[in-house]
Amino acid sequence: MPVPVPTDRQSPRSVLEWLSRPGGGANVLRGLMTDGIQITHDALDRADQRQVWSLRRTLIEIGLLPVRNEALERLTPFLRDIVAGMPTDQRPVVSTYGTWWVLRRARRQLERTGRFTTSHKRSAQRRLSAAAAFVEWLDARHIALAAVTQADVDRWLDADDYHRADVADFLRWATRRRLVSEVTVHRRRGQELTLTLSENARWLLLDRCLHDDDIPDDVRAAGALVLLYGLQLSRIVELTNSHLHRRHAAGGEETIGGVSVSLTGPEITVPPSLAAILARLPVRGPHPRTRPLIGGDTPGWLFPGFTATGHLNAATMSKHMKQYGIPTRSARNAALIALAGELPISLVRDLFDISISTAMNWARRAGRDWNAYLAATHQERSATAHQP
Repeated sequence: MPVPVPTDRQSPRSVLEWLSRPGGGANVLRGLMTDGIQITHDALDRADQRQVWSLRRTLIEIGLLPVRNEALERLTPFLRDIVAGMPTDQRPVVSTYGTWWVLRRARRQLERTGRFTTSHKRSAQRRLSAAAAFVEWLDARHIALAAVTQADVDRWLDADDYHRADVADFLRWATRRRLVSEVTVHRRRGQELTLTLSENARWLLLDRCLHDDDIPDDVRAAGALVLLYGLQLSRIVELTNSHLHRRHAAGGEETIGGVSVSLTGPEITVPPSLAAILARLPVRGPHPRTRPLIGGDTPGWLFPGFTATGHLNAATMSKHMKQYGIPTRSARNAALIALAGELPISLVRDLFDISISTAMNWARRAGRDWNAYLAATHQERSATAHQP
C-alpha cells in the first residue's frame, strides 16, 4: 500500500522526528509492513491505542482506511477485555448483555442520530463494567443470578458505589430475559445543583472573553458560547464554517450574523464582538506540533485538532479554558439557568438542541434556584464590601 506523505507545511525535522519516534504511529506502520501484515482497522486494534489513535484518523482521512465511528468501534475490544478477565462460567451472561444489548443499542443510536461520541462510549463502558462487577460479586458469594433478591441488589449498591443507572440497565435486561426475578434499583435523591458562579461573575467572565486580547481567539469564542448560550463543549468543538451564518453589510463587507448548533437548526444571533472573534477562526499555532503532519481535505473546523482533519477534543478545550479562569461546568450551569428562566421551554429546546425533558428540568431549576442566584450575588457583594 502507498505510504502517506507529509505535506510541505511541515519542516523536515518534524518529519524525521515522526519517523524516528519509538512509540509513535510510524513505528507501528513499520512493524506491520515488516511482518507483511495488511494495514487494516483490525490490525491497528491489536496495537497500543495510545500509539495509533492519531495514525488511524490520518489514514482514514487520506482514504487508506474506511471511515468508521471510533468511539463505537472501541466498545467491542473493551467488552472483549472485560469478558476475558472473568471466570469462564461468568462470561456468557456479560458477553450476551454487552453484544446484544449495549452494542446493539449503540449502533442503532448511530444509525438514528448520526452521533455516537466519546461521552456515549464512556457511558456504555460504565454499564459493561458495572455488569461484570455485579456478576463477579454474586459469584464470590455463591449467589446464582436467578436467585438474586432485592436485598442482594441493595447490599451490592451500598458496598460498591457504582452508578445506579449503570447496574439498573443490566438488571432491566436480565429481567426481560427472565434471568432474574423482578428487582428495583432505587434512585437516590439527586444532588441539588451547586451554583458556584453568580450572574455578576458570569457577565464579568463574558466581558473578558469578548474583549481581552491576551486570551487566544479559540478560547474566547468557546468561552463566550458557553457563557452566553450554555452550549456543550462537545458541540462547540464540532462547529464548522457551515454553521456560521454570514451576511453582507451595506458596503459589501462580510460579517458573521449568527451561528447554529446543528446544520439544520435555527440561527442564534451573536453580538458583534463575538462575531468578529468567530470570523478570525480557526486558530493555528506557529509551532509545527500544533499542525497535522499529514494534510488532507478539511471540513472547515472552527476548532481544528492536531490530526489531519479532526476537530479539537472537548476535554482539551476545557483544559485551555480553565487556564484562563473560565470554569466550563459552572459557566454552562449559570448560563442555562439564566436562559431557562427567561425563554420559553420550546425555544430553549430548539435553539440549543437539547431534549424537551432536559429543557423542562432546567426551567424548573431556574425557578427553584433563583434564590440561590440572589444568595450568590449577595455573598459576592458582601465580600467586595469588606475588602480593604
